[in-house]
Amino acid sequence: MIKTFWSSNVNKIIVAKKSDTQAIVGYAAFLTQEPSKEYVQKQRKLQRKHNVKVPQGSYLMRIGVRSQRQGIGKKLMQYLLSNYPTHLTLDVSTDNAKAMAFYERLGLVIK
Repeated sequence: MIKTFWSSNVNKIIVAKKSDTQAIVGYAAFLTQEPSKEYVQKQRKLQRKHNVKVPQGSYLMRIGVRSQRQGIGKKLMQYLLSNYPTHLTLDVSTDNAKAMAFYERLGLVIK
């Protein structure tokens, strides 16, 4: 499974490190997704005018932090939201009240 993950060009992982020791304190594993056809059609005019690419979205597979309530998860999520602005999807267990509250504080809508 790990070999398959790394061999795919859509699977990505980002890490958060302590600035002084470079120790890994968090990570997010995600895959990039192409935007919907409707979104692409809306962006065609802008794309031609400004010569920009239509941004991709992402699906968050896993996020993990060494210590909660330190802002690490928030920074990882901000990276995803700013670098993949089309859409961000994820699955969260409705039994996990802390995770649901975290995503809601970031402005995500749970469906």
